[in-house]
Amino acid sequence: MIKESIHMLPISDRTSMMCLSTPNEKENALNMLIDLGFNILGYKRIHSSLLIESIHTQFDFFTFVRNLNGLLLFILIEHNHQKFSSFSRLFDEQKNKISSYVFIDVIEFNNIFRIVFGSKLRKLQNIIFKRSIEFQQKTDKVLFVVTYRSSSTFNLKESAIRQHYGISVLIALLKKNGILVELLAFIDSPVWEIVNKIIAVNPRIVGFTSVTSEFSYICDISEELYNRVPDIYTIGGGPHFTLCPHDILVTHLDSVCIGEGEQVLLDLVNNKPLDKIRGLVTRTENGYRINPPMPWINKLDELPIPDYRIWDSIVQEIDRETISIIVSRGCSFNCSYCANRAISKVTTGNYVRFRSKKSIQRELDFLINTYKNLKKVFLDTECLIPNYKNVDEILEIVKSYNKRLIFGTNIRLGTFNLKFLEKLKSSGIAYVNFGIESGSESLRKGTLKRDYTNSEIVLLTEQMHKLGLDFSTYNMIGIPNETVNDFSKTISINQEIKPYNSLISTFFPYPGTSLYYTALRNEHLDNPFFYHRFDGSERYDSVLQMKEFPSTLIKEYFQWFKRYLFKSY
Repeated sequence: MIKESIHMLPISDRTSMMCLSTPNEKENALNMLIDLGFNILGYKRIHSSLLIESIHTQFDFFTFVRNLNGLLLFILIEHNHQKFSSFSRLFDEQKNKISSYVFIDVIEFNNIFRIVFGSKLRKLQNIIFKRSIEFQQKTDKVLFVVTYRSSSTFNLKESAIRQHYGISVLIALLKKNGILVELLAFIDSPVWEIVNKIIAVNPRIVGFTSVTSEFSYICDISEELYNRVPDIYTIGGGPHFTLCPHDILVTHLDSVCIGEGEQVLLDLVNNKPLDKIRGLVTRTENGYRINPPMPWINKLDELPIPDYRIWDSIVQEIDRETISIIVSRGCSFNCSYCANRAISKVTTGNYVRFRSKKSIQRELDFLINTYKNLKKVFLDTECLIPNYKNVDEILEIVKSYNKRLIFGTNIRLGTFNLKFLEKLKSSGIAYVNFGIESGSESLRKGTLKRDYTNSEIVLLTEQMHKLGLDFSTYNMIGIPNETVNDFSKTISINQEIKPYNSLISTFFPYPGTSLYYTALRNEHLDNPFFYHRFDGSERYDSVLQMKEFPSTLIKEYFQWFKRYLFKSY
């Protein structure tokens, strides 16, 4: 971050160093870079009496470059009216912004340049931003970048509370080991904007996480980053790279991680030889090399409390009244649509692991002391079922905190009876979530591999209503071989049991899962690597091609699901 001065390296044939510590020196430096821009664009500089106002001394380099871009565009507009005649209205609007030194909107700036100068835009930006890297002091900082391509189903601020526990643990672990860490989070952001902000941070290592639906987004970002600043080391993690490490070759990433990334990242930042880092996949001259993976972390208690505070600037408009904490990792079930089964096989050790009572209590105490308005805590686990040995300990924790906090968790139908529901309620669990997924019993059992009947669903939810235990349901649409009639049964069963809330998502075929291969065999997918160019929303857009239930109809039913459901009660 640049504060009161910027040390500039020589430009063109100039050999003297300049320190931007006064308004005149800042004006000179800006003019030097503007000259550079004109030379690149093939224009002869037209000197004018353009007044460059003093820029405040407290600013970072990203702001500096945005100002430079605006000034350069202002001069081009000012002295090349004929060239820009067909765009005069847009330019006049931008001219007003720039001439008053209000920052130009970057996307409009890029669109204008792309239209007028074509390929020369990239050359200009590359040189300017490579210079900006030279102006900054190199750091050993690790930057995590979290991206969502579409906002149709995700809210970034809400997701920051519940969706990024793993990254928060990694950040806390690196900080504990003395590593500087920063976080950027984006939703629906253009690639150039993401890359500009990464460059402004100037990290040594950038870490991306990816589910399959975000993969092509990561490809685009990593390519742009590599083209602009190839010396920043990049690594990808998350479920997609764990199951598809070969996809490193489709990206411009330097490496990807298989399995849990805690030790992998520590080894990487500590400069352990790449071929000795277990779980790391790296490029070679002939393709890629997969190092043997780390076993699953056996003692979750040894991991630090996640760095919740790093998200505070992102979720600043939300009063932290609700937070999720992870009480376990892994799942013992074999649902055909879920990546858990495939991920569990990539390495050795116990895949299903629970934290101890003491560890969970320590995190709850931290959250209570940190967020004074905290009211609800969701105990996040794939599912809490009676035969897990840690269940009684978890319910004891709930009991000891239930006067201060409201608790919820996930459960799985077909694994418990009325006695277990009573136990949940008496301990202080106020609400539960569970998956129906499909109201069609044949589809649920045969295709999804979830073995419980509609009669069981009705009986158990009747007991939940009697106990005053609120519940929400998870449902899917667009399952391979599903028909409109099948989905009407999903609506009907939800109408009958009257949940507090009902969530729906569109089926997405994750590579490595059983249903992914089913979709390929049934020719519902025309390309096994469809996700290389997928640019939709994972939980909203169907990628399957089914005559009985076309994607247009799937989207219509998705959009109207809650209207169909809640009009009945």
